[in-house]
Amino acid sequence: MRYLLILLFSFFLFALFPFCGYGIVDTLRIVDQNRVLEVGSGARYYLDTTGTLTIEDIIKAPMKSSFASQKAQVPIFNNKKGRVWFTFELLNELDEAVYLQLSNIFILKLDLYVVDSVGVHLVKSTGFLRKFSARDMPVSQYVIRIPPTARGGTSTLIGSLYAEGFPSWTPLKIGSASALVAASRSSEFISIGVIAVMLVMFLYNLSICILLRDRLYAAYLVYLFSSICYVLFSSGFWFEWFWPNNPIWNLSRWPVGVFLMGLPIFINAFLGVQQYMPRFYKISYIIYFLSAAIILIGLFDDYFPKESTLWLINLTSTTLTTYAVCCSAYLTYRKTPTVFLFLVGWVPVMLVSMAYVPIVNGFYYNEFIKDHGFELAIAWEIVVFSLALGHRYNLMRQEKLKVQAENLQLVLDQNRTLESKVKERTEEIIAQNEELVMQQEEIKAQRDLLEEQKLKLEESQAIISEHNKELSSAVVARTMELAQSNEELKGQYQQLEQYSFITAHNLRGPVASILGLTSLFDKQNLANPENRQVIEKLMSSTHRLDEVIHDMATILEAKSSKSVDAEEIFTVALKEKITNLFFNELKESSASIEWRVGTEMIIVPKIYLESILLNLISNALKYRDQNRSLKIIITINKEGAGYVLKVEDNGIGFNIARQHHKVFQPFQRFHTGFAGKGLGLYLVKTHVTAMKGSIHIESREHEGTTVEILIPSP
Repeated sequence: MRYLLILLFSFFLFALFPFCGYGIVDTLRIVDQNRVLEVGSGARYYLDTTGTLTIEDIIKAPMKSSFASQKAQVPIFNNKKGRVWFTFELLNELDEAVYLQLSNIFILKLDLYVVDSVGVHLVKSTGFLRKFSARDMPVSQYVIRIPPTARGGTSTLIGSLYAEGFPSWTPLKIGSASALVAASRSSEFISIGVIAVMLVMFLYNLSICILLRDRLYAAYLVYLFSSICYVLFSSGFWFEWFWPNNPIWNLSRWPVGVFLMGLPIFINAFLGVQQYMPRFYKISYIIYFLSAAIILIGLFDDYFPKESTLWLINLTSTTLTTYAVCCSAYLTYRKTPTVFLFLVGWVPVMLVSMAYVPIVNGFYYNEFIKDHGFELAIAWEIVVFSLALGHRYNLMRQEKLKVQAENLQLVLDQNRTLESKVKERTEEIIAQNEELVMQQEEIKAQRDLLEEQKLKLEESQAIISEHNKELSSAVVARTMELAQSNEELKGQYQQLEQYSFITAHNLRGPVASILGLTSLFDKQNLANPENRQVIEKLMSSTHRLDEVIHDMATILEAKSSKSVDAEEIFTVALKEKITNLFFNELKESSASIEWRVGTEMIIVPKIYLESILLNLISNALKYRDQNRSLKIIITINKEGAGYVLKVEDNGIGFNIARQHHKVFQPFQRFHTGFAGKGLGLYLVKTHVTAMKGSIHIESREHEGTTVEILIPSP
C-alpha cells in the first residue's frame, strides 16, 4: 500500500506539472525554424457567452479591452457555453511562412483572421464540423498557414473557436511547417502503433477463439473491438479514415459507449463475477443499460441534449470503476487465481483514468496524458490480458493431459487386477486337481464318483477359459480404442504444431523488419528526413504482416468452415457467370475457355464449386505459356452417383513426379517470377474434402496441367 501511494503521488506530480513555470509575453517572436512555441499565456482571451459576436464586433476599440491574459499555458473553458476568442501579436523573423496549430481535435468550429493595414482577412475556417479536406495539412490536429509578412513585420492574429459539449482546451502552438509536422507525426505514430498492436492482438486471439471455441476468448474479442473503436475516436482517425466528408458524425460519442460496454463484459468473464459474486453481478446490468443509452444517444443525438451524453459518460465511468474496484478487492481477499493477473493489467488503466477524468472535466491539462495516456494504458492492458489468456490455455492443456494419463493408468491397474485374479483362480484349480489325483490313488472304490467330479472340474475349466477369452477380447478392444484416441490426439497435435510452425516462420520476417526499422528511427531528431523513409518501410512491413495474418486466417477459415448445403446449379448460368468474371483477363491474354457440359443441372454446394473453378482458372491464366495461346477446357458430366469435373490447360505445367508430395500443401509454389502465395490448390483440396470427394492432378512441363475431381451426389 505504501508503494502504491508513492506511485500515485508521483503520477499526479507529473500530471499537474504543466501548471508551473509559465510567463506572459507581449509579442511572439519566431527565430528558429526547428522550434515550436507555446502561445498559451502569450495570447489574450475573451469568452463570448452569447455566441453572436462577429469579427467586426471584436476589432472595435471597446471590445479590445475585454480580452485578458490567462495564467495557465493552456486555458480551459469547459462547462462554459459560448465562443472563445483569442488574439496575439506575431513577429516572424524567418524566411518562410509559419503555421498555427491547435491540438484539440474536438474543436467544432475554428476561424482564424489576420489584421493588417488594409483590414481584416479570414485566413482559414476549419474544425470538427467541417470536412477533413478543409485543413491545410492532412493531420488530426488543426494546422493553419499564416500569410507571410515583410521580414521584421508584426502581424495581429485573431481567432475564435467553438466546442459546445466537448472539452474546450486551447493548446495553441506556432512554428515552421517542418517542426509542426514532425511533432504531429510523432503523436500520430504512437496512436497508429497502438491501433496496430490492438489489431494484431484481435486477429491472433480470433484465430485461437475459432480453434478453442472458448467463451472467455469471445468476451476478450468484444473488449478488443470496443477498445479499437475508442482509440480510433479519441485519436480522430474515425473522422480521417472513415467519414472525412461527413463531419456531422463527429458529434456522436457512441464509440465511448461501446468501450464502456465491452470492458464489463470481459471483467465478468475473466474474473468469474457471476460465479463468485452472483448478487453483485447484477450491477453490471445497470452498466450495460447506461452504455447502451450512450450508444443510442450517440447514434440519434438530434433527439437528445448534448449535455446528457457527457453526464451519462461520467456516471457510467464512475459506476464501472467502482464495480471493477469492488470485484477485484473481494476476489483478492478470496485469493482467486485470476484476479492478480487482472490487477497487473487494469491498475495502470485506473491510474490513467484518475488523471484523465479531471482533464476531460477541465480541472487541469496535460497533453501527453490527454492524447496517449489512456490508449497506451489500454494497449498495456490488452497485452497483459492476452498473455493471461495464453497462460490459462496452457493450464487447461496440462490438465487435459493429466486426466488422459490418469485414465490410462486406471486401465493398466484394472488389467493388472484381472490378471492377478485369473492367476489365483488357476492356482486354486491346479491344487484341486492334485487333491483329486491323490484321492483317486487312495480310494479306488470311489472311481465313479471321482469321474463325475472330474467332469465337473472340466466344465469349470471350460467356463473359466471362456471367461478368460471374453476378458482378453475386452482388453484388446479397449486397447484398440485407446490407440485410436492416441492417434487422433497425435494428429491434432501435429496439425497444431504445423500451424504454429507456419505462423512463426511467416511472421518472423515482417516482425524482424518492424523491430529493425523501429531501432533505426531517429527519436532525438524527429525532423530527420530519413525518418520518413523508415516510416514508409515500416508501413510496407506492416502491410506484409497484415497479408501473412490474412493468409493464416484464410487457412483457418477453410479448415474450420462448417458444412454447406448442396443446391441446384444450372450449368448454363454457371458457364455465363464464370466466363464474365474472367472476361478481361481472357481478352488481355488472348485466352479461351471451351466448355464441354453433359448435364443441364448439378446438385453440389455452389460456393465450393465456384471457388474451385475460380482458383483453377486463375492458376491457368497465371501460369500460361507465353509462346502459344492459352486454351482452357472445362468438362462437367454426371457419372454414376456423382459428378466429374475436369479442368485442362496448355500452360507451362510442372514436374508432378518431383512435387507430388507438396502439391496440395499451403504456401507451396513451383515456379519463380510469378505473383502468388501458394494457397490455390490447397483451398481446392480443402473444398473437395469438405464435399467428401476426391481429386487427381496430372501435369507435364511445357505441356499443361489436368485436374480431375469426383464429387458424390448429396
